[in-house]
Amino acid sequence: EQYDGILLVRIDAPIYFANTQNVREKLQKYEQRAEEKLRQREIETGKTGTTKYIVIELSPVSHIDSSGLHILHDMVRNYKDRGIELCLCNPNLEVMERLKSSGLADTIGREHIFVQLHDALTWCLQQLDEVAVSEREADMENQLEIDLSQRSEESKPENVTDSNDAP
Repeated sequence: EQYDGILLVRIDAPIYFANTQNVREKLQKYEQRAEEKLRQREIETGKTGTTKYIVIELSPVSHIDSSGLHILHDMVRNYKDRGIELCLCNPNLEVMERLKSSGLADTIGREHIFVQLHDALTWCLQQLDEVAVSEREADMENQLEIDLSQRSEESKPENVTDSNDAP
C-alpha cells in the first residue's frame, strides 16, 4: 500500500540467503511503482511528493539469517543516502533478537521499529505533519522578511537636493 510519502510493504517469507535478492527486488519494484504514482499525481494535480518512509511489515517473517541482515543493512544505508527512512513493524522475538544482536536495530534506530503497523503508520504521518508545519512556518517567515524589506525600501526618502546646496 502507499500513502503520500509512505510505502507499506509486507514480506511474506523468512529472509535468508536464498531469497535476499528477491526481497531487495520486491522493495525496489514497489518503490518504483510508488514514485510513478507520485509523478502521475504531480502531472494531474501539480502536487509534488516523494517517498519519505518505507515501512516493512515483518509478521510473516519467522527467521532472518546473516545474509538477510546484510541485505537489510545495505538497504538502510541506501535509503538513508536518498533521504528515505526505513521502519520495521511486528518482528517476532527471534527476528528482533537477530536485529539487536547484529546492531541493525541500532542502525535503523529503535524508534523506527514498531509492534504494530498502525503504530508505524501513525508515527510516519506525525513526522510528515511536523515537516509540513515547519515548512509552512519557514515560508511564512521568509514572506514576512520579504514584505518588511519591501516596505522599508518603499518608505526610504529619495535623494532630494536642497536648493541652497546648488552651485
